[in-house]
Amino acid sequence: LDYLNTWYTDTLNDSVLSTTTVSNIIPSSYNEYYVINNKLKITFEHPVLVKRNGVWSFRNTRDVLVGDMVINSNKETELVNSIDHVQNETVQVYTLDTEVHDVYFADNILVHNFTDKQIPD
Repeated sequence: LDYLNTWYTDTLNDSVLSTTTVSNIIPSSYNEYYVINNKLKITFEHPVLVKRNGVWSFRNTRDVLVGDMVINSNKETELVNSIDHVQNETVQVYTLDTEVHDVYFADNILVHNFTDKQIPD
């Protein structure tokens, strides 16, 4: 998805919250995952909307840094104050295919439903 590589914005002020439909649930398992802010458990390739250096963009979870900002369902920014990389622990995960909007809130953090193994560089 090329637009994930090129999409960015410096403001989300005019964004509107809306509903989306889960059209498919894709189960899989991984032997590692990340935990952002002691709440969101997410695999390395999953795109998260983050603000860094004044710009919002989607980044793979493995590229999210402490100090980045994320957005919650109240349209409030939250500081990423911890990222833990859990390895050698098998975890069952579920990818949600959402339509028509390809984003949703997971543990109150906005993520994208992109299902490939990574956002191309």
